[in-house]
Amino acid sequence: MSKIIKAILLSLCLINLSYSEETPAPQPAVTLKRMTLEDAVELAVANSVEIRKAAVSIRDYETKLSEETVWNWLQPNLSLKGGFDTETFEPRVGLGIGIDLRDVMGRGKKRRRTLNYSVEEGRKSLDSLKAAIRIKVTAGYKEYNLSKKKLKGIQETLKTDEALLKAAEDTGSNLERLLTRSMVNQDRLALITAQLELSRVETSLRELLGLTPVTTQEDIDNIQMDFREILENSPSGK
Repeated sequence: MSKIIKAILLSLCLINLSYSEETPAPQPAVTLKRMTLEDAVELAVANSVEIRKAAVSIRDYETKLSEETVWNWLQPNLSLKGGFDTETFEPRVGLGIGIDLRDVMGRGKKRRRTLNYSVEEGRKSLDSLKAAIRIKVTAGYKEYNLSKKKLKGIQETLKTDEALLKAAEDTGSNLERLLTRSMVNQDRLALITAQLELSRVETSLRELLGLTPVTTQEDIDNIQMDFREILENSPSGK
């Protein structure tokens, strides 16, 4: 194998290696099932654009404040002046060195007060943003858990009524079968409503947390299956 081919192969290997090292591994999707309230608040704060803007603004003011020191105010000013003597016909050059005491006498201190005020107001604004996020996330988190509990209760009720329907289909009268089938259909309609409500609440909470809403194909298939079961088991369908 020639040296040129070897060099090309080595370069390709190095390129692939560097690409694999720099390319980040895909991050797992964030699930809400095991997330605590504090985890949700921290995630919302970390993903908040307003929080990041406020933090950057505070850092900018703090940087400017750190530059407003007495030593910086006492930096000398250099001036170079040149001219031409009309009597001797010789050039004249003058170098001036001075210190502007206006910053030391008050102008610099005024800038420091202004920057200190801006930093304090920025921190107050940041605290207000965090407090507002906590209130919204807490409300969304509680609503999400209540929706989950409601859905679980309807699922348990449906399971019980389906067992009653099975018994009525085996030994019950026509009226018992009709009434029980109607109960099961009502449970399934309530289940679909609860599933849609939970999906809405979860989407709203994920938006508060700065996450992308997730709707799986499995969720859609389950809702469609529930509709089909209701139609098939309705009095007009049998």
